[in-house]
Amino acid sequence: MKKEEEKSLTESILALTKFIKKTQLKEWLKLVNNPKKFFFYNFLLGIIRGFGWAVGAFIVFSLIIWLLLKLTFVPFLGDWITNLINYIQENRLY
Repeated sequence: MKKEEEKSLTESILALTKFIKKTQLKEWLKLVNNPKKFFFYNFLLGIIRGFGWAVGAFIVFSLIIWLLLKLTFVPFLGDWITNLINYIQENRLY
């Protein structure tokens, strides 16, 4: 091997070593090798993601309905939006 190739290989190995230390691979392997802990963390993550989806959907749909209520004064959209809002209110689950 030439000196340049050896130096390049050494730098690559050092960069890979730093990357492995940064990603905390050792801790990840401990978690994966403990099924109870792994499933518990995934269960909690699922609950948090589901809550995030619900809150996000609530905000988006609230903004859409608010926007539709504000657009009722537009002549060609007013009747259609009014009918849509009435339909939503009639079919709302309590």
